[in-house]
Amino acid sequence: AEAKIIAARFATKESESLMVAAAAAPFGSVRARAPVCVCAPEVEKAAVRSKGCISFGDVDCDIAAVEQVVEKSQTRAIADTLLFLTRSQPGGGETVAQLIAKVEALWDQNGMDIL
Repeated sequence: AEAKIIAARFATKESESLMVAAAAAPFGSVRARAPVCVCAPEVEKAAVRSKGCISFGDVDCDIAAVEQVVEKSQTRAIADTLLFLTRSQPGGGETVAQLIAKVEALWDQNGMDIL
């Protein structure tokens, strides 16, 4: 949030037109990513200490830079989803897009209690 304030303070017409041009440029092709595993298979619990940190055993996952997460309960849902995916897909092989579609379909059918 502070970076946006600083950027606005130093914005010029030239920098604004460059940002508009960059936003309109196509990204090109995006390679599908398939995670090997979401978290270590032996980890059965995740500890959520704050809205910006999930601990899987002795490994911390820092999500503090994800601006969309505003409450600790959202972080808990992310942790539960990652654990669910690890349990349901131990071999991996699915792309991130496929995993997201799978979780969203399960949520639509069963609600978030599926986690």
